[in-house]
Amino acid sequence: MAATFIPALASPASAAGTGVTIDRISFVEDEIVDGTVQELTVDWSLPDNAETPVSFSIPLPEGLTGQGDRFGLTGPDGQVAGECVVTAAEVVCSVDDAFIEANPSGVHGSFTFRAEVWLDITENTEHIFDFGEITATFPVTPNPGRCEETCEYEGESLWKGGWYNNQDDTITWQIGVPAPKEGLAAGLDIEVVEQFDADIFALVTGPGNPRVREATSVSVDRLNRETPNWNTKSSGVTVSADGRTVNWTSVPGADPATLPEGSRALSGSVYLVEWTLKVKDLGKAKDYTNTATVTVEGTETTSVTGEASRRSGSGWIVGANFGRFRVVKELTGDASFATPPSFEVRWSATDPEAGNAVVDGGTALIAPGQDFVSPELFRGTVVTLEEVLPVGPAGVTWAKPVFLDAAGNPADRIVFDAANGNLGTMTQIRLVNEASLDRDTFSAQKIVQNPDGLPLPADTTFDLNYRYPAGDHFPAGSGTLRLPADGTEVTSEPLPIGAQLTLEEPAPAAIPGATWTLIGLSRTELTIGDPDATATIEVTNEIRRDTAAFSLTKQLRGDAAELVDPEQSYAFEYRVPAGATGNAVEGTVSVRAGETVTVDGIPVGGTVTLREVTPEPITGGFWAAPVFESGDSATIIAGETAEFTVWNELSTTPPPVTPPTTPGTPPPPGTGPLAETGAPATGAALAAGVLGVALTLGGASWLLAARRRARASVTLG
Repeated sequence: MAATFIPALASPASAAGTGVTIDRISFVEDEIVDGTVQELTVDWSLPDNAETPVSFSIPLPEGLTGQGDRFGLTGPDGQVAGECVVTAAEVVCSVDDAFIEANPSGVHGSFTFRAEVWLDITENTEHIFDFGEITATFPVTPNPGRCEETCEYEGESLWKGGWYNNQDDTITWQIGVPAPKEGLAAGLDIEVVEQFDADIFALVTGPGNPRVREATSVSVDRLNRETPNWNTKSSGVTVSADGRTVNWTSVPGADPATLPEGSRALSGSVYLVEWTLKVKDLGKAKDYTNTATVTVEGTETTSVTGEASRRSGSGWIVGANFGRFRVVKELTGDASFATPPSFEVRWSATDPEAGNAVVDGGTALIAPGQDFVSPELFRGTVVTLEEVLPVGPAGVTWAKPVFLDAAGNPADRIVFDAANGNLGTMTQIRLVNEASLDRDTFSAQKIVQNPDGLPLPADTTFDLNYRYPAGDHFPAGSGTLRLPADGTEVTSEPLPIGAQLTLEEPAPAAIPGATWTLIGLSRTELTIGDPDATATIEVTNEIRRDTAAFSLTKQLRGDAAELVDPEQSYAFEYRVPAGATGNAVEGTVSVRAGETVTVDGIPVGGTVTLREVTPEPITGGFWAAPVFESGDSATIIAGETAEFTVWNELSTTPPPVTPPTTPGTPPPPGTGPLAETGAPATGAALAAGVLGVALTLGGASWLLAARRRARASVTLG
């Protein structure tokens, strides 16, 4: 988008010359970088019945240096109708007398030229450019190559470059001879050979071509960098008869005593060699390359290739009895192209006064951002425009092309007449093509394996990330599908056909007391649009509850404890009820007296409760109810082991009989709890029978609390 200078005057400014008005001056770029070459566009016009000769000049303000150039002003018929010459200080243009005489009214035109901006600024600046009667403020940013502190000279690399001179169609090629930071030592033989193609270039003969430039000292330039103080080497240079080879011997560095303030002597010397060559096709090819070889005594011969391009201004001019149209190609839509295609535009001009005879027309190929400018068309001419609908490439669909005028109205038909106000001007037409990517989707669903029956929040979801690299016609992209835990299928947004997706699942959101495991994706890669990409992607995760352990220590005491077989085991039942930790967990563990056993796989966060199964009777002894030191239940904590210690007492004395709390009928002889033992129902036996009931009840009772001992920490996921 051009950055425009708005004239400070209420009306357009007059250029120095014969009645020419400068309507606008604009930079092509929005932002100007100090120390760069920029393009500027100038729109100008003449009053009706202008007198010949017509010429005008535009002085360039301080900070702008014109790049030497000469270019024509192209008339409506494609012929040159004037000329502009750019110098360092100004632009001077003239219009042919014959064109003014043939077009006395509404003459106007435009031209573009190049100039270097140098303000030597160190911070962003709103700079006022003063073109005389036109002034404007414009943002300029510092040159990025400026050194905050003085940058020392680092020597010369091997390089070659060229600069095209538009005024005489020559290229001056420079070859840098490689040298260290202090320069080449004195007494080294140096040879540079210019290997230009004689079919493309011709040597400009005359003194000083080629020439060797020598520096034996450096000084600080405007960017605060040390650069060589170049001088033409006037003696000791040998040039071959064909002008292609130059030889000389390096010299010592400068004597510091002879240098001006601000210069620094090198211990050796550095060199550039220049050849000026005539371009035989006069710039038609625009871009040129050229090769040279460099040999420094003691080193191998090296080859280097440089490039140079012709960059020139341009201009046009029209009169009021004719009109022209300009079609600019615009490409819209979401498809992109590494190499934009060209579009075939057909146009036909007819004359209604001659029975709609075709008076002009043709075909033009226009790429996006390019334009087609018609020849000058006489008033009354009717122009019709059409575009051949593009085809392909695969994955891209083209909408019907649309021709639009500056107001956005359809403009596939143009009538040049005074009523339409398009005589003596350029009718701007936008040719808009929309290129849309063909798209498709893919689907995925979540499969959750939950063997522990853990309760999951109803709104639990899982992310499935996808990404794909840039294709021929679309940029790289990425996205996320959010998959519900209930397995509901989720479909992606439409994605470009041909996009090669990589799928991956990030870690699911943590569930306290549980850990997720990715079992796998049914596919980790797919290409949008492939037939097999229509299958639903299955993303399977397993969730398992986190577990810890409890330990159980069995102790035996009492005056009959020695009656117990040391190998006797005692059975304990344990249970964690179903709930927040998932399905119920229960089991049985056995332990001998004086031993400790550990039971793993107990859900973290759950409460485990133990119950001892009543031990077998021991002849001569009586079991008391088991005693849990710290209770019969405990909450399981990650990284810790809940500890249970249970005491069983075996006594030679039966425990006291507990009277029944409710009236009952004694069992008849031969029945009841002692009947199966075959012992008579004596007082002692009765007491033992009552104890048996007490043991049975005690063995079936649920226990109280437990002591815990810390073990390795476990992080729940």
